[in-house]
Amino acid sequence: MDTRSRWLPFRPTDAPPRLRLFCFPHAGGGAVDYHTWRKSLPEDVEVRPVLLPGRETRFSERRFTELDPLVDTIVKEIQPLLNLPYAIFGHSMGTLLAFECARRLQSAGAPAPLWLFLSGRRAPDSPADAHPLHGLPDKEFVEQLNRIYKGIPEEFLENEDVMAFILPTLRADIAVVESYLYREQEPLDCPLTVFAGQDDASVNWQQLLAWKRQTRRQFTAQFFPGGHFYPRQPLLQSIATTLQKLGA
Repeated sequence: MDTRSRWLPFRPTDAPPRLRLFCFPHAGGGAVDYHTWRKSLPEDVEVRPVLLPGRETRFSERRFTELDPLVDTIVKEIQPLLNLPYAIFGHSMGTLLAFECARRLQSAGAPAPLWLFLSGRRAPDSPADAHPLHGLPDKEFVEQLNRIYKGIPEEFLENEDVMAFILPTLRADIAVVESYLYREQEPLDCPLTVFAGQDDASVNWQQLLAWKRQTRRQFTAQFFPGGHFYPRQPLLQSIATTLQKLGA
């Protein structure tokens, strides 16, 4: 079976893969964010980052600006890869994409993920942001984005060429997030773990706990030290422990 996909690039595991971990990016993020994850996870876990158009090797491709058609496209790419058990991770924008992909797969009768890991995003039925950002002028857009998420490195902010390069993708991704419309649906039939940084201004503890309504299985929530982009090692340790137990 040919498992190659420009949407789901991967690096082979050291051992025959036991399961796949699909990883969804934050706004502006790409597959490169997950290239080192395989070093921290069980050797038989195949990490499959979701590479969206408008970044890395797909920079010249047209960016999506609405969530529903993007999710529908990703689901079509994932379905042929469900010949192995799988889990899903998403951070921030990636959390919405991961969650809605899991819902669509469930509605289609596909095998449920062994586990769903979601990070840095309040529950989907929380009130939407009062003031959308994606249509703001460049300067105000960057200021507001960095005020909330603090995710743009200082050296990028000081370089006009770099900002001109990344802004179209960032703006399109924020448009994707702001196009999201939550719809009531049956809870997911898989365990769900949610994470956030304790200093993340975009999500609080109650909004994190509200994810519990989205699963009929085991639910856990955890805060880590840090902000929206908290250090990844505690997260990876938690995911690795869970995936290892799944194979026990």
